[in-house]
Amino acid sequence: MNRFKLLFVLFFINTILYSQDIKKKWGSSVYVDLNSTYETRYTHGSSVHYPNYSGSIELVYNLDYKIFRRFSFGSLVSLNRFLTPKISSLKIGGAIKYYYLQNKYHFVTFHIASHFPTDSDRFKRGHQVRLGQFFDLSNLLGQRLLIGCYYNLDKLNLENSSPLLDGLLKNISYSTLLTDSWGVSLGLKF
Repeated sequence: MNRFKLLFVLFFINTILYSQDIKKKWGSSVYVDLNSTYETRYTHGSSVHYPNYSGSIELVYNLDYKIFRRFSFGSLVSLNRFLTPKISSLKIGGAIKYYYLQNKYHFVTFHIASHFPTDSDRFKRGHQVRLGQFFDLSNLLGQRLLIGCYYNLDKLNLENSSPLLDGLLKNISYSTLLTDSWGVSLGLKF
């Protein structure tokens, strides 16, 4: 119980000291992400098929709130376009960021998001997990220019959907599509 009281007092003091400048607590950013897929797996039961995919492109908007000097929680909305197969989705999720340099936007991020397809005949729903590293490059048009690199894992549920690729064993109903990808991101911090 004493630990809880001590943590609460420390959190309360930190909040009071840090909340003096409310503008620094909220931040937003816009990114263009280019993903290169290095492995794709269609799965059905114990069978797995490995087609070649080329990647995806994303337009991402983040809204962050700093809870401590070095940590922030955020929400994100993204428009995604997988290049092969040609499917699109709206992605909504949350992120945790750790800023490891003071007064800079160098951070490590972890986010989890859900895919909502624009065409539900192609896939039903999906999820993405991302672990990334971002760097503050310079000032551009009064905003901070950020560049990042990251790892993505996308999982799309294909239950009762039409085949995504022509010529892919059409007599089997694939249940999931997993894609592993590396990506680069270019964005502006507002």
